[in-house]
Amino acid sequence: MTAVPDRRADSYRFGGFVLSRRRRTLERDGVVQPLIPRYFDLLVFLVERRADAVHRRDIFDAVWSDAIVSESALSQAIRTIRRVLGDDSREPRFVQTVSRHGYRFVATDVVEDDESGGGLVGAVPPVVAPPMVAPAAIERTAPTSAADLEPLIARIRVPAGTEAEAEDQRDAAEQLHALGTARVLARLATSSGSSAFARALLRDTRWDAPEAGAVPIAGAPEAWATAVQLVRLRLARMAGVAATRWAAAAGGAGRAGVAGGVMGGLLLTLAPGSTAPITVAPVLGLIGGTAGALAGAGVGAGLAVGEVVARSRRTAGLIAGGALGGGAVGLATEWLATWTLAALVSPTLAVGGAVEGVFIGAAVEVAYAL
Repeated sequence: MTAVPDRRADSYRFGGFVLSRRRRTLERDGVVQPLIPRYFDLLVFLVERRADAVHRRDIFDAVWSDAIVSESALSQAIRTIRRVLGDDSREPRFVQTVSRHGYRFVATDVVEDDESGGGLVGAVPPVVAPPMVAPAAIERTAPTSAADLEPLIARIRVPAGTEAEAEDQRDAAEQLHALGTARVLARLATSSGSSAFARALLRDTRWDAPEAGAVPIAGAPEAWATAVQLVRLRLARMAGVAATRWAAAAGGAGRAGVAGGVMGGLLLTLAPGSTAPITVAPVLGLIGGTAGALAGAGVGAGLAVGEVVARSRRTAGLIAGGALGGGAVGLATEWLATWTLAALVSPTLAVGGAVEGVFIGAAVEVAYAL
């Protein structure tokens, strides 16, 4: 059977940028713009599907098929791409958010090129990759006065009412970090009105902006109110992350639990001197699946909690969250398994769970953190 050739263009030109699939570079005026591989793949995917509003699910399947990530990871990738392209989420020239659906590449001047010189007009010849520049340098200049920061600061003063507004606020906060965290904080300190939410958002987004400086809370104006707003922000993000992690982890661990339970039931019935009926195998499979799903959900939820809540001590937070989630579910599973086996086989069987859950949960998070 003859292989179908790849009909995609080698590169795309739009708005002064050249996106090369063959060289895996994004260039502007001959200067390579920094994008990590996963974000580069996302940009290529959106450009190739520019005729469509691409659903988030399709993006995850195409770009993150080998990993479990949350909606916040995709949002962060889109914000980074926008910063590199010098785009604005409110008036997008390149990447538009489609509410409750996904994203669409909206540039109208896209030109496809064949870098091998195979026939498309305007081919871009291969070149040696020039040096990179930081995203903050793209279409951004330092403000000439503190008042120049006010339009962006105004966007982050009050908590958002919708998901789209929340993403717009995080984008504005990351832009402010790129313009100078210390300068922004100084402006907040001298401006009228409450700045607690703005400080909390700047604190939470500083981990997503490479140019960000420190955003202290203790000793700063409205320290208590800022801490409360920060907790609210992270709890809201944790709910979204936990839902994704819970479902994926519970599904995988549940399937493994079913297989382990059925196998254990078969071994139990075949053991010398055993009086257990063959029907114990599907029963233990059901118990194993339930226990596995609960255990996976617990560890997945612990991972989400640690990753979102303890961003400044991420590794410690992940380990603590995984251990807590694994231990809690392990305790519940230990009780369930002991009660069920006592009813089916013997009241003297010892079943572990709680201690093992703590260690397994912590070990999973250590591996994830590394």
